[in-house]
Amino acid sequence: MDPISVVVITADPVANAGMASYLEDSPATILIPSERQAEADVCLLVEECVCSAAVLRMEQVARESRRPTPRMVVVADSVQKQPLLKAVHFGLSGVLPRKDANRERVIQAVLGAHNGRADFSPVMVAWLIEHLRVIQRDILGPRDLTSSGLLSREVEVVKLLAEGLDTAEIAARLSYSERTVKNIIHGMLSRLDLRNRTHAVAHAVRHGVL
Repeated sequence: MDPISVVVITADPVANAGMASYLEDSPATILIPSERQAEADVCLLVEECVCSAAVLRMEQVARESRRPTPRMVVVADSVQKQPLLKAVHFGLSGVLPRKDANRERVIQAVLGAHNGRADFSPVMVAWLIEHLRVIQRDILGPRDLTSSGLLSREVEVVKLLAEGLDTAEIAARLSYSERTVKNIIHGMLSRLDLRNRTHAVAHAVRHGVL
């Protein structure tokens, strides 16, 4: 397995030197210079706190990255509740308290981020769950949407598509007309820019609907 390329992003030269030494000493990672930041598999940011200013820097990192989904780990002294969900949107995969950021924990967080694992404290996980509940209750629910971007009746239809049912069978199962089922499928494909019914099922799988 090739080493994971990591860039350290911080305005603190002492923190930069410390994190760089951890990454250079590990056979699992390779440190790349800041001018090649866009190429990094994982970005390791050292911040005073995960706050609005830090999230703005993360947004810029995400915008400049050549990776479809940049992975970021933040070493910070504190975390603010409100910006956390936005930070996750831009690629935040883990937060390490600075006091716990020893060599082993930093490398573990970087490897986890690269492999798609999250590294958050139980308190931060609870905050994220609370955010998602509020979004579902106050924003998505009133519009008959789910977090996958699918309408509730689209979820019903795509589940039956995944079972291999055709339009007539879905209509009979849901007590819809075939025309209604066709309109639901067409609307779903058009709104989400999906190519066909198989692509719709794949979309539902990726977003945890199936």
